Amino acid sequence: MDASNRAADFTGPVVRVLDDDTTEVLHNHHPERIRLNEIDCPEKGQAFDLHAKHAASDLVFGKQVTLRLMVSTSMDARSEM
Repeated sequence: MDASNRAADFTGPVVRVLDDDTTEVLHNHHPERIRLNEIDCPEKGQAFDLHAKHAASDLVFGKQVTLRLMVSTSMDARSEM
């Protein structure tokens, strides 16, 4: 990883779990919405969606996480925890 990508990385606490694969992480005193990469979970309204959200919350809520910017050639670049 080169220095320009490393500058985009940050560490912060997970302050909110929106659903099974989307969280908010505090960065410079502001929540950043983060979608987890390569996580296949039921969408809202599908069977077991609340179970998946609770499982994600148990794993990450209140914990320090490090996010690394993923560079993608598609229009759908995301952050990875």
